Amino acid sequence: MADDVKVFISYAREDYETAKKLYDDLKEAGVTPWMDKENLLPGQVWKPAVTKAIKQSRFFLALLSSRSVSKKGFFHTKLKKALEVFDEFAEEDIYLIPLLINDCEIPERVEHIHCTELFSDYDKTVNDILRVLQPDQAVEELESFVF
Repeated sequence: MADDVKVFISYAREDYETAKKLYDDLKEAGVTPWMDKENLLPGQVWKPAVTKAIKQSRFFLALLSSRSVSKKGFFHTKLKKALEVFDEFAEEDIYLIPLLINDCEIPERVEHIHCTELFSDYDKTVNDILRVLQPDQAVEELESFVF
């Protein structure tokens, strides 16, 4: 199941509805997202499955909210694991994409990475994310315009 992982979506339980909408929209756009509530199988031991999914992901979307950044727990553990994976990428590569889903403080561990606001213009932000996740398609769209 986790072998097809392309985009890991990390979120706090309280932000599930936003995460699920993003998951569905990315899937509809042809991206292969991974989210625990959608991809974990019944009876599967979740901690190693989540760790494996993070390591196999090409991108990690961190949904940040006033709820997620203020609480301790597995959300921060997943973010820590993503930062470890991020260290293996070249500095100019994009892997970790912080998405603000409401007005909140940006965690110090990711403040050096450009964040985008999902809450201010959802459709534009999803399109911007897709430009990162599917750069070949964005190039094809631009080439189809006649100047």
